Amino acid sequence: MERYEKYKDSGVEWIGEVPEHWEVKQFRHCMSILTDFTANGSFASLAANVNYLNAGYSRLVRLTDLRENLSNQGIYVDEHAHKFLSKSELFGGEILLANVGAYAGLSLQMPKLDGVFTLGPNMFLIRVNQDSLFFNYMINANQFNSILSNIALSSAQPKLNKDDIKGLIIVLPPINEQATITSYLDRKTTEINQFIADKKRLITLYEEEKTALINQAVTKGINPEVKMKDSGIEWLGEVPEHWEVKKLKYILQSIVGGGTPSTANSMYWDGDIPWVSAKDMKQDLIFSTQDFITELAIKESSTSFISDERVLIVVRSGILKHTLPVAINKVPVCINQDLKALKPIPQISNDYFFWKLKGMSKDILTFCNKMGATVDSIELTDLMNFPFSFPNIQEQHVIVNHIKMGLNLINDKLQKHQKLIDLLSEYRTALISEVVTGKVRVA
Repeated sequence: MERYEKYKDSGVEWIGEVPEHWEVKQFRHCMSILTDFTANGSFASLAANVNYLNAGYSRLVRLTDLRENLSNQGIYVDEHAHKFLSKSELFGGEILLANVGAYAGLSLQMPKLDGVFTLGPNMFLIRVNQDSLFFNYMINANQFNSILSNIALSSAQPKLNKDDIKGLIIVLPPINEQATITSYLDRKTTEINQFIADKKRLITLYEEEKTALINQAVTKGINPEVKMKDSGIEWLGEVPEHWEVKKLKYILQSIVGGGTPSTANSMYWDGDIPWVSAKDMKQDLIFSTQDFITELAIKESSTSFISDERVLIVVRSGILKHTLPVAINKVPVCINQDLKALKPIPQISNDYFFWKLKGMSKDILTFCNKMGATVDSIELTDLMNFPFSFPNIQEQHVIVNHIKMGLNLINDKLQKHQKLIDLLSEYRTALISEVVTGKVRVA
């Protein structure tokens, strides 16, 4: 890509040189409207006139909706509320900039869609007297977004005010050049985004392959020639002829529940004993946790100290809506009241037990739900009746090794594709920044 023929100093250190014919000015000089949800009235009048609905006359557009391309379940308001919010009505093409929270400084453009829309809280609505697509690219470029993010983070709660936006220094090519840049970036980012989407679909397929690998190994074994028998359980179907099938409660030698020490007593916390809660169950092997407690907490609370390796399983927790997290503690830990630590009998290896529960998590959820549990709560008594099939201990070790080797091969592929996604994302970001600041010229 070529550079422009002549450059000049922008006078702004973080922008550097810009093409000689470009302007450097404050954002305020390019705006025709800068407003937000609260411009429609006081907090009291907004509360009195605007009620959120599951369906209605007008969709309230929030940051979360824009990040999902408005494909998610929305929030609506009635016609009266829409008219009350007339100062922030959306017609499509507006720049919507997050002004509160972790995403403060993120700019998204309102698409032009059929329907009636109005702006939600925590965003600025900006209309410009230039090419709005160009401005949206520019605000999201590293140089400009970093400035806004730093301003937002300078307050206790990340926040931008209108003066922050008005005072932002921008660089501005002529309007016809803005259109050329927008057209080029639309074309290039669409190509990159499509390539990234293709890679993400591959990653999804690899994740499904991992699930299938585990499930096949722990339910049918790894020998395709093995003789099968009816398990006697309709949904489980056939299992290898030499495998046993028992209810889970008959293959456990112990079950340990946990508890949460009082947060009011500071002497219970900031110790050196890992305390496991549901948020720590995203890892397969637990070596450390987000929270640590003291020995005093163990003595004076209902939490349990687990010194040996066990399988931890979330039994009662709101994160059970889509999965049943399991993990093996590789260090001594304590657990909270949502968890149970299960210790299988010596005839069942901990590793096989772990992969069995992980591979059959959906079946376990379905089984327990049919027993009357809700999506947010699985009763231990229901879980204990889950049918557990298993071979002898030697074959369990072979199955575990097969799973680990298979997962390593798939994970290698996953890492390569993820690395490519990261590189493409970095290239897209760098390309936008280079183009909207005039470091390179596009045709």
